[in-house]
Amino acid sequence: MVSVLQNARGGTTGEKLSALVDRYGPDLPLDVVLALCAVDEDPSLHVEDLVLELDRFDKALTIPPDTGCVEQFARILYHLLHHHSLQIVEAPTQLDTALTERRASPSLLACMTLDLARRSGIAMYAIASSGVLVLKHAVAEPSFYVDFSQPEPVMGTRCLLRRFEAKEFSAPWADAVAPISNLQVVIRVNQETKRLAMLAGEFPMALRAVERILAVAPHYAAAHRDRGLLLIRLGRVSDGLQALDTYLSWEPFAIDGEDVIQLLHTLESTPSFVGFEPEAPEA
Repeated sequence: MVSVLQNARGGTTGEKLSALVDRYGPDLPLDVVLALCAVDEDPSLHVEDLVLELDRFDKALTIPPDTGCVEQFARILYHLLHHHSLQIVEAPTQLDTALTERRASPSLLACMTLDLARRSGIAMYAIASSGVLVLKHAVAEPSFYVDFSQPEPVMGTRCLLRRFEAKEFSAPWADAVAPISNLQVVIRVNQETKRLAMLAGEFPMALRAVERILAVAPHYAAAHRDRGLLLIRLGRVSDGLQALDTYLSWEPFAIDGEDVIQLLHTLESTPSFVGFEPEAPEA
């Protein structure tokens, strides 16, 4: 843990996240990353304090080694939602909010659940599915999934398949249920923060979330688009144009490419133009 925290010291949040990716690749330590994201939003916080508090938060859970798969997860859900009284909210939240105010957005809670499960020796992973993190027990039969954005978060394969058939997921079924790395988990958590912050009109917060995504995945084209739109919305038109140019260079045949090109032409001909409201794009 000491070596992990050493990589989280010095420089900006983006530089610290990049250093973690350089050291750990896609297997980023989720607890440290969540702490860094919280400190990025509130610089008065300290990464070490948040990691230690999360460790104490998790240690209150005990699962006997011979516990069955379903009971394992039932104990985790009880630990989070009842013992700690965590509330699921459709609002941008960070680790400190979850630990002190007991409020967490769906993907943040999923990330905390995943970290807690792995600390407890439970085989669990996140799947590609949709924009919100969905968890799967790796060995449970029959399979079950957890999506904290749903009124009934625990679901079987049939329920998930119905959502897939309703075109809630953009990927083919085999890809939608494939495991994703910790790096992808971090991207999903920050995508949700961006989306919820934009819906709340908190555009600087949304921009910070996008910049955290780019710190761990600098070639993620959609994040360059989102960053450009947010910079323009915040009046940094020149920086926004550069970001949108970067997006088009990475995705020259993007579905929204013509709209972005039209926006670039409008802004280049009328630099003072900021008369548009960016939507909260789903990555």
